[in-house]
Amino acid sequence: MPGGIFMYSRNKWREEIPCEATAVWVCTNEECTCWMRNNFSFESTPTCWKCQSPMSIGTRQLPPIHNNNPEMKDR
Repeated sequence: MPGGIFMYSRNKWREEIPCEATAVWVCTNEECTCWMRNNFSFESTPTCWKCQSPMSIGTRQLPPIHNNNPEMKDR
C-alpha cells in the first residue's frame, strides 16, 4: 500500500512519521554519542550528562515534539 511501511511483526501498514530539521545539543567528546533536543535543555549551554564534556549546537532530522514545560523555554 502506498504511503506506509509494512511492519512484519504485526502485519499492519504503518504511516511514516514526518521528520523535520531539529536543533540539538551534541556532545563534543568523540567517544560519546549523547545528544539532546535544544528545546528540552534546562541550561543555555548544557554539559553532557554522561561524560561531563561541553556540548555544541547541531541539527538532526527528528519527528516534531512540542515541549509544554514552562521551565524549558522553546528555543
